[in-house]
Amino acid sequence: MDKKETHRSILIVDELEERRVRNSQLLQRAGFAVFASPTGDMALRMFQEFRPGIALVGEAMKPLREVDLCAALRRLPDGATLPIVLLTRQEDSASRAGAYAAGADDVIADSVPPEELLVRIERLSERRHQDERASESDRLDAVFRVAHTIRHGINNPLQVVELGLEMLREKLEADGEALELLGKLSASIDRVRQLMDRLSHLTQLKTNPDFEDRNILDVFDSEAKHVKRLRERGAYRVLVVEDDAGQRLVTTSVLARSGLFTAQDASSGQQALEMAKADPPDVILTDLNMPGLNGFELCERVKADPELAHTVVIVFTVRQSLRDLLMCHELGAANYLVKPIHPARLVEQIFRTMGLQGYVELPRS
Repeated sequence: MDKKETHRSILIVDELEERRVRNSQLLQRAGFAVFASPTGDMALRMFQEFRPGIALVGEAMKPLREVDLCAALRRLPDGATLPIVLLTRQEDSASRAGAYAAGADDVIADSVPPEELLVRIERLSERRHQDERASESDRLDAVFRVAHTIRHGINNPLQVVELGLEMLREKLEADGEALELLGKLSASIDRVRQLMDRLSHLTQLKTNPDFEDRNILDVFDSEAKHVKRLRERGAYRVLVVEDDAGQRLVTTSVLARSGLFTAQDASSGQQALEMAKADPPDVILTDLNMPGLNGFELCERVKADPELAHTVVIVFTVRQSLRDLLMCHELGAANYLVKPIHPARLVEQIFRTMGLQGYVELPRS
């Protein structure tokens, strides 16, 4: 499906065939591409295959009920920003509150006229379209802002090259010294090439409609004033901050099995901050969406604390948002990883981020 048309596509999930068919016909007449499912588990598979622009969730057959389906959609890649409308027969405030808490953007009574249902879906669809258009502006802004950061990082190795060339001219007759200088120049030039590769990837965001470069913050801070070397022996300590118990268990298990890390976990930003102050970890791997102190605020608090300021903070989230990425960058995050990610790649990215920040020595390629 054309990316530009995804906001005019809808996933309809409803156990009741008559209502499912009626709403499908209503929305098809309005110009929507409709994907219909009688069950929640089938709906999840259809969403992953077709990536519709909006979801209308009615009654879903077991094992996945309506509210559970909303929450499950939110956990999928691209599901965090999906407009979800819940169609319900339950009109009490407690049921509506539960639906909103699970991730519904709008809760509509089953008794509303078709015209009103269509208007409310059209409104959410248009809002998504406007958000997508606005994200293009964010994308261009991100290219220039992050490219500026990379150019800043190129400055130091280029100065080394320029100074080395001047010295080489003076010492050209002394072969030993000349060779030593050439070695240093070669290392600096290699670093420039690496940074230019990163710059090339970033500029592709201007034309690539998919946010594929998931490690934009993966840039060495060449001007770090306090670069510390972590322990020479033993595993590095990672504090995993995640409010979802299942995700927390999976992540800590992956890190522990790697042999490179030992993992502690916290279910909230506030708990993580207290644990970090009591026993500073080497790395904080944090989600963004958490009740209370969220990931943005946790990163800001950690970097503002003199005792924790040099802790490597890595964001690990389902949110593929350039605005969020830039905010995390400004708050001091060292990397921004998007879920889901292969376990081996997660371990690799954490260790590589530590190396690029000057905390561990990475093997030369």
